[in-house]
Amino acid sequence: MCAHADNTIETIEELAQKLYPAIQEQFIFISSCNDCINSNPDNPNAALYNLINELKNEFQSLVTYENKLVFPSVIKVFDKKEKNDGSPMPSIADLLKLTKSKELKILELVAEMQNEIFLMDLADKHAAVNKLIHLFKNDFFNGRNKWNSMIQARLNTC
Repeated sequence: MCAHADNTIETIEELAQKLYPAIQEQFIFISSCNDCINSNPDNPNAALYNLINELKNEFQSLVTYENKLVFPSVIKVFDKKEKNDGSPMPSIADLLKLTKSKELKILELVAEMQNEIFLMDLADKHAAVNKLIHLFKNDFFNGRNKWNSMIQARLNTC
């Protein structure tokens, strides 16, 4: 167990109970907004709609993976209050490889969305999509960087 990992649960709660729900709410808002984006293939926004759906699926996959496997494993390995039940310790490095590949895919999709909005001169017409991009570029990636830095520091010292 890692003796200095006092804020593991707080960091997980910040991601899982604050950041991720804020992003999910924005996806819900976009999907319910009649003036936002629709899936009609004849619509000039169809490519943007597809990118949003792909981003939503990738993000939800990351959230599910972290909630079911990564967060419990990190708590088991690093939280000094967690009792070892004798079962083998999970490999955090292996678990994080997948999350980092998902982060990279999300980064690519956000960049594609931003490019699509720019190329189609849609920035003024899609405030909800711009807010989603802002949430990812500023909040999500900052939160992920904080998380990854914390885990890497612990892997190096524990």
